[in-house]
Amino acid sequence: MSDDARPLPAVVTRFESLVARAVEQPDDVASLRDLAKGVAEAAKAGAVRLAYAAPGVLVDDAPAEAPFVAQRMGAHGVDRLGILPGAHQADLYDLARLLASTPGEGDPATRFAARAAAIDQRTLPRSLRLPAAAEPAVETGGPAAPTRRPSGAMRAATPPLGTTSVPAPDAPVPPRRPTPPPMPEPVEPRDAPVRLLAPLAKPDTGDPMLVAAMDDLELATDVTRCGTALDALVLYTDLAFRQGRFDAMIEGLAALIAIEHVQLAEVEEDERRPLFNHAVRRLARPVVLRQVAVLRHQRADSALASERLQAALFRFGIDGAEALLDEFNAAPSSEARTACIDALRALPRRWDALRALAGDADPTVVRQAIAAAGALRDDGSRDVLQGLLAHPDERTRRDAVSALGRFEAAEALDVVSLALQDESPMVRLRAVTTLAPRRDPRLFLLLEALLKKEAQREVALAAVEALGRLGTPEAAGLLIPLAQGGGTSPLRDSSELRIQACTALVMIRSPQAMAAVQALREDRDRAVRQASMRLIASAQARRRATTAGIQVVEG
Repeated sequence: MSDDARPLPAVVTRFESLVARAVEQPDDVASLRDLAKGVAEAAKAGAVRLAYAAPGVLVDDAPAEAPFVAQRMGAHGVDRLGILPGAHQADLYDLARLLASTPGEGDPATRFAARAAAIDQRTLPRSLRLPAAAEPAVETGGPAAPTRRPSGAMRAATPPLGTTSVPAPDAPVPPRRPTPPPMPEPVEPRDAPVRLLAPLAKPDTGDPMLVAAMDDLELATDVTRCGTALDALVLYTDLAFRQGRFDAMIEGLAALIAIEHVQLAEVEEDERRPLFNHAVRRLARPVVLRQVAVLRHQRADSALASERLQAALFRFGIDGAEALLDEFNAAPSSEARTACIDALRALPRRWDALRALAGDADPTVVRQAIAAAGALRDDGSRDVLQGLLAHPDERTRRDAVSALGRFEAAEALDVVSLALQDESPMVRLRAVTTLAPRRDPRLFLLLEALLKKEAQREVALAAVEALGRLGTPEAAGLLIPLAQGGGTSPLRDSSELRIQACTALVMIRSPQAMAAVQALREDRDRAVRQASMRLIASAQARRRATTAGIQVVEG
């Protein structure tokens, strides 16, 4: 292939270097980001298209020397990949990390497509090969697939960008990231009406327009008069909103909801019910909903206003819950955020709204849902966060782990422990640091299993520190061989890991732990010897200071 290869465009050369670095040094984040920036700069010169042609790759239909790109495209079932002007550094970084990751078991192309969903398809178009059972072709973005199958060997090998075709490469390595069950879909349709659990008092107002609208609606017994009265009440409320008369807007909403409850609460089949539902939907515009959510925390000191606004958000269903979620993420103070969360806890459609946000294609929106779920800390929120442990974006998975760490229930440990098997060191590290403060006895077995296979330095060091904080005899029994340079850890010969194990043993401060650290003063490793003497001296100084303090108090 090298005889036919032509000089590569700069963008391909830099992308090859980026993928190679992601494969060989996945933890060198700073270098990877710099290389991704270089690819983005080179892409401004013009678009290039790479096509996988086993065992190599074609660049703009010509053979090229890009072994790392070719190998990773084949492993993940990527047939074609384009790099167009405007490709963003962050997308290139994510794409390189994704190509360098372990392929999915059995069906790497489908797994790649799911995890690459957040990467811009317009500037980085790609086509994948799915198993034959996936016919007809499924699109991953870009132009629509042709209805007539192209003929010819070359067209079969390189289908149009944006389509998928035939089976993926064989014998992939199983992934380390578990796959929690998918998030359940909302039980009720989005526009399902939500009925108040308790009646709301009709406003006692002096506004003649509102009084007239309420009287007409209460006296309306037939569909025509009811529709006319509802139109007047909706018009009054909408006009109050547009003019900034928010007290009048609140009263208009309260009047609509109160009268609906009185007239229809006891009647399942009433021809006026669709009219009330339609009136509520007319007012459920995003700008109105957001203003109601803002007023909910701004008027938190007023019991009457809070009751009316809460009833309105309740009646708006999932739209009201989504408005409160948006306001929670944009709230100007911690008090406002607390008020939004308190209001959300009283809305029955809050979990449906969380699931909708958590399924958004924009990772930023998903992380906003994570923040709200971590603040709610209820069973439904935990289920939403558990589903996000399988999200394609590693930063999203990391944030989901952090949010789960805020749950006090014992079940949270079981959910977070799934992240200890994640393929991303960033996520595994966050899982360890999230679990460490709990000091749950079950944590020992999890950390023991992790240290047997963990090759990433930061994760292993965090796991050793967590064992020290756990402080059990079993933890000391695992740390002593690590401090001595033994054990089963892939990093057992690392001076840094051994010193961290010594530090963790001093945290435990049992006689066996301190004796093991003291014995390392004669260790073959100079750094370990110095750390042992320093830690022993520091422990002795603390003990003397404590003893002296006790004597002074007794004297």
